[in-house]
Amino acid sequence: MKQFLSKLTIFLFCFSCVSKLQAQVVASFDVPDTVCLNAPINIINSSTNATSYYWNFCTADINAKPLSNSFGNVGNMLGIPVFVDYAYENGNYYGFLVNNSPGGLIKLDFGNSLLNTPVATNLGNFGGVIPVSAQGIQVVKEGSSWFAIIVGGDPVINVASRILKIDFGANLSNNNPIATNWGNIGGLNYPVDIYVFKEGTNWYGITVNYRDNSLTRFSFGASFNNPPTGINLGSLGGMFLPSGICPINDNGTWRVFVANYGNSSLSRIDFGNSLLNAPTTATNLGSLGNTMNTPRDIFIFNYCNQIVGFVVNDNTADIVRLNFSTLSTVPSATSLGKIGGTNNPHSISKIFREGGNLFAFLPNSQTNGLSRIQFSGCANSSIPSSTIQNPGAIQYNASGTYNITLSVDEGLPTQTSYCKSIKVTQPVPLVASSDTSICLGDSILLNVNGGVGYKWIPTTNLSNPNVSNPIIKPIVSTQYIVSAINSSQCFSNDTVQVDVKQPPVFTLTPNAVSICKFDSVQLIATGGDIYSWSSASPLPTSQGNNFFVKPPTTSVFTVVAQTLQCSFKDTLATTIVVNPLPIINLSKSNDLDCVNGSAQLVASGGVRYVWTPTTGLSNPSISNPIVTGAISGKYYVEVSTLAGCKSKDSVELLSISNPLVDRFFMPSGFTPNGDRLNDCFGIKKWGTIVELDFKIFNRWGQLVFYTNTADKCWDGKYKGVMQDAGAFVYTIHAKTLCGRVDKKGSFILIR
Repeated sequence: MKQFLSKLTIFLFCFSCVSKLQAQVVASFDVPDTVCLNAPINIINSSTNATSYYWNFCTADINAKPLSNSFGNVGNMLGIPVFVDYAYENGNYYGFLVNNSPGGLIKLDFGNSLLNTPVATNLGNFGGVIPVSAQGIQVVKEGSSWFAIIVGGDPVINVASRILKIDFGANLSNNNPIATNWGNIGGLNYPVDIYVFKEGTNWYGITVNYRDNSLTRFSFGASFNNPPTGINLGSLGGMFLPSGICPINDNGTWRVFVANYGNSSLSRIDFGNSLLNAPTTATNLGSLGNTMNTPRDIFIFNYCNQIVGFVVNDNTADIVRLNFSTLSTVPSATSLGKIGGTNNPHSISKIFREGGNLFAFLPNSQTNGLSRIQFSGCANSSIPSSTIQNPGAIQYNASGTYNITLSVDEGLPTQTSYCKSIKVTQPVPLVASSDTSICLGDSILLNVNGGVGYKWIPTTNLSNPNVSNPIIKPIVSTQYIVSAINSSQCFSNDTVQVDVKQPPVFTLTPNAVSICKFDSVQLIATGGDIYSWSSASPLPTSQGNNFFVKPPTTSVFTVVAQTLQCSFKDTLATTIVVNPLPIINLSKSNDLDCVNGSAQLVASGGVRYVWTPTTGLSNPSISNPIVTGAISGKYYVEVSTLAGCKSKDSVELLSISNPLVDRFFMPSGFTPNGDRLNDCFGIKKWGTIVELDFKIFNRWGQLVFYTNTADKCWDGKYKGVMQDAGAFVYTIHAKTLCGRVDKKGSFILIR
């Protein structure tokens, strides 16, 4: 199974180990310390909500001397290689190696495994953006974009110190990324190593300055679009030509370890609960028994209940292992000697794992080569690795000590790992009490016999984990594992399942509701066995857990729900808001007759209106529609309030179709003198006209005006010329609401 950066194990987070400081899914599980041969081992995984889980039941011994594999000068493109970082994208693994001289960036394509021999591509120095004397690099991803952040530049050789970015866009396979020189920010003076991290929504970075023995902290903001700001924190902890850094979180306290090339020592700088704080203390730990010999870089991590570090020395070309009792004390140091295939290692990469083996890359600056070291896993166990959250029981078929490792969220910034050792010996007979169930808040006595010493896990809410009969008061259902040892120091395991009955989820629905007056609503309570209701409004005689109510006014209903078993209970309440019905005011403008072919209906009292029938209505959804062409009958309107309450009313509209002949009269004369009184001769006052043929002739029978529209009338002009006073003749053929009208007559134009 090839599972790398997505299966990457970085045990405590240091230097380029991760890029975020954020809430993480902490890998954690419980197993007994010692078990008998072939005995089932139940692993209790207490880490949840992770995106991935990887279990290995026979992981590497980090205290053994590692093996080495040399890639040599990959593609003959390495020129004083100094720092390397790697990343995973779309099934491929890429390494990015910085050449110190001439400055440049080499991309290493490993394909589907970091154990493959890489193919090298020289991305160049981007027109000098990556300078001669380039040093540290870290690859980060923000959103969908990949960046490499690099520091370097030595003023002693007239090369300006700088921090720069290489923007790969959305794909690390991009061989034409964009390089940006952000320049000297935060008092850089030959910056060497760099650590980039995210806290909250913002990105930050830390580097050491080789020439003036100082520490610079960067603030990038929420993205890498703009240059960062920087602050120089000064010289701390006796730093002298600092060349490598490793920040590490020590149970909530951030500590930065610095390898000092100049005085062959190690410094520790403490920042408290955040690397954004001002340093609280700074200590030089010295040469650690003269094992420090021009150290170039340092990497520290927590592995299998151990805090282990590795330092690479330049002059002696050896690797030194550091063993910490706590990170606040001086570690013991052991030189592992010069590992075959390595020569003057300049840095050590973050550690990764495949199967039970651990690996790291070492750029060799003096021989222009790249090496990979390996801490091998054990060989006497046949238990396969697992990727499920709860791997179930395992058992070892050979006695010995084994390391069990759980890694979660591998390849993500939230990645963590946890390792625990387990000793396998001869079994001992063990009898534990039977499984049981209790109510939340109750306690119970566990009991086991068959051994001379005992250990119970988990220890939470346990009176004493080292006795045969502890008292427990668990808050959730728990499987307790007991390990017992006999006089021959052989352990055996058994389990006791204690189910804790939790309070049910009591509910009352609806939680709150609005209804209209005279409506009913169903109240439903769940979670209990017994229910007691109360309200100022009337309640039905038979209630139970659900019933209908019709409160006359806004009311509060309260229920006390209780279980028969364990007597869990809760009091719930809901408010039913009773909204009034709308009061409708309804009117009509007129009835319909031969002249009035339309009428307006008007309703008020709400915010929404629906009229029926819709025949003849201009709009059935407004408060004041116009009715045309209707017959006698009722129009109904449904009026709604903002609360959705509805009322209904009606208005009767009469349609009078008897002809009113006296309405269709014509004047005997008109005076078109512009005084707006009797200025136009026409039939505007006849009402609704369906069809019209209206003509006016002068005394010689000449047509001087024609219209088929009742709104138009004659203004006394013909072809724009005002006609003389005198008699004129008209003919009218019209179709009205009351039938046809045919009229002929004469009138006088008066001046």
